[in-house]
Amino acid sequence: MSSMHRFYPLLLFGLGLSSCDSLKQRAVTFLDEKIQETGAQAEQVDVGEEIIRDPEPSAAAALPGGLQTPIRNISDQDYDEFIKTPDHVVVVDFYADWCGPCRRLTPILESIVDKNRGKVLLGKMDIDKNKSVPAREGVRGIPDVRIFVNGKQVDKFVGLPPANVTREKIESHLGKILSAPKPPPKPAPKPAIKPQAKDKPSEDEPPKQEPKIRPMDKDWLPPGIQRKGA
Repeated sequence: MSSMHRFYPLLLFGLGLSSCDSLKQRAVTFLDEKIQETGAQAEQVDVGEEIIRDPEPSAAAALPGGLQTPIRNISDQDYDEFIKTPDHVVVVDFYADWCGPCRRLTPILESIVDKNRGKVLLGKMDIDKNKSVPAREGVRGIPDVRIFVNGKQVDKFVGLPPANVTREKIESHLGKILSAPKPPPKPAPKPAIKPQAKDKPSEDEPPKQEPKIRPMDKDWLPPGIQRKGA
């Protein structure tokens, strides 16, 4: 029964007082005021619910600053780029929703990622939704887990090994990213050398004159040498 229906007995009671018009009018007026008041309260409640309702979190809000998600679903399109993520041990879990061992492996992998946050990434690929990469990578049974460092596959396993074995298989490769040589820093550009201005002679100094060369006398001969026929 709605809130307005509660006042129907009052309406029937007021209309039944046909011998007393003043009481009937009061009952109808009272009923109208209650109906208007109830409607206003309902509108206020609706507005209040809209104000306090939490908005749906967007992808950008979940990852401020564009940070890498440690656990994400990957597809055929972004697989190759994902496994090349630098400075991380990248784990790819080929799975399916109907696979029981896959469901039991998921919390083990997630706990390893959580323990090594910032060092291990987990990409989960549903083989029912993605056909190209599982066929290319030769996935025959699931769960099939591949481990990569800088785009190169360094380990893999199929099935559900014990939790400690799974942890060892992944964490044993952390040293490869911690000890990986960093590229040498680029040398700072050398400052451009400005050509030095030539020294200008002082106003007090007379300008330097180039020595004059006199033409040699035509009849001049070295000492001790005589001209023929002289």
